[in-house]
Amino acid sequence: MGAKERLQAVQLALESRGVRDVKFFFKLGLAETPKSDVCNGVADFMDAYLNGRFKRVEKIGDAVAV
Repeated sequence: MGAKERLQAVQLALESRGVRDVKFFFKLGLAETPKSDVCNGVADFMDAYLNGRFKRVEKIGDAVAV
């Protein structure tokens, strides 16, 4: 399955679970990365999330504890 088809499949899975909006922040220089690589990376991330392959993180690196 190609990158575009993978993203469409993930989108349908998210919509069926009631998700209405997902936002990503990408590193600078993304314009030099092939679109298919970006799409595959996003699809990999979302697929892992949908299938429970993730760990919750309380704080990241230098985050200030509140």
